[in-house]
Amino acid sequence: QGVVDEMCDPYEVPHVQEWAEPGADCDGPARAALGSLQEALALDLPMEPSSLMLAAEFAAVNDPPGWHCREGLLKNVRKIAEEFCKERKLRAMRVLIGGPPASGKSTLARGVAEHFRIPRHELRGEGLEGMAGTLSSRVCRYRGYVLDAGLVGFTEVEKLYRYDIEVPREEGEEEAPPAAEDGEEAPEVAPKQFERVLNEEICPSFVVVTQAPMGLCKGRWLQDRGKGSADEFEEKWLQYSSSNLEEGVHSMADFFQEIAGRGVFNVPAAGKDEEEMFESVRIYMEREGRPFNYLPTADEVAKSLFKKLAAKLDAKAQAAATEAEQGGVVAAQQDEIRRLEERLRIIAGHEQEQRKLREMPLREYLMDHMIPSLTEGLIDVCKVLPENPADYLANYLEEAAAMAGAEPA
Repeated sequence: QGVVDEMCDPYEVPHVQEWAEPGADCDGPARAALGSLQEALALDLPMEPSSLMLAAEFAAVNDPPGWHCREGLLKNVRKIAEEFCKERKLRAMRVLIGGPPASGKSTLARGVAEHFRIPRHELRGEGLEGMAGTLSSRVCRYRGYVLDAGLVGFTEVEKLYRYDIEVPREEGEEEAPPAAEDGEEAPEVAPKQFERVLNEEICPSFVVVTQAPMGLCKGRWLQDRGKGSADEFEEKWLQYSSSNLEEGVHSMADFFQEIAGRGVFNVPAAGKDEEEMFESVRIYMEREGRPFNYLPTADEVAKSLFKKLAAKLDAKAQAAATEAEQGGVVAAQQDEIRRLEERLRIIAGHEQEQRKLREMPLREYLMDHMIPSLTEGLIDVCKVLPENPADYLANYLEEAAAMAGAEPA
């Protein structure tokens, strides 16, 4: 029960049923369970000291030397838990992610929380006291957390990760002044002095800040939420920039660099997708070695990344093939449309010419289309003097009509 209360959310540990004494009457299942329990407790297990116990300074500072956890395991359960985590290479991955609105920080926070299997929380300026208690919980203490910092700045994170402690009085300084004698004024009590110190137990080990220009963030915001939310974006951008981007103003990153002594990893969002940003943050967090934390191995992570990349490439290739196929169909349809349009144009032109011919007077029609060919045919008959002038003239007029039809309009 003590281990449960220290390491995780408390719950009542069920007690094992007290078994009957050997030789007492019990039913078949109870007897079988009793036999299994007796066999398990009779195991002779060799115990080997861990690397912590083999260290020369192990338990040397205790009184008397050589004792470790003399008061028992329950009273030292936190120390034992820390030693267990150290020996098993279990690390609390405490991460804070901040950045301008619509820069990808929330998606990045979800990805980090899912990969390292740690809880994710969102920080808002009005809930700092409650968030400090949340980050001090048992789950966050031993597993860590991902904190989406939202739009907060220096002031908010300073209130969250620092607290006041009373400065001890110097030697010789009295805590309470002597009592005043008759007729004398009581001496003033020296006010207590406090200083702000960093809460190392909840302070993040990794600080990530996403960076993106206003135009990119606004485009993403409007794409996700619609054009009607432009005013909301302007308000949030102004809130973030006034706390983190203006000159002469201490930003959230300044707090961790100058006061907390933590490095800040800047992740540019322009030109990167969600997977590339996450991979950059993962490499940054694992630069000192990948924590065990019962996570997938590096080979498993690499295989998963290759699998996702292959699926992404296949999707792109399939989309390109579909687009090319659709493009070919569209091109064929466009060619057919052009041929039909040309055919309709020719038919319309022919019908227009026929309409003009039908509307012409007979004399004008004969003068334009018949008399010139007939005159030339009669002249040719006079020149040739054929045996059958009628047949010759008929053939001549047919050839002239064919040549006139072949000529372009």
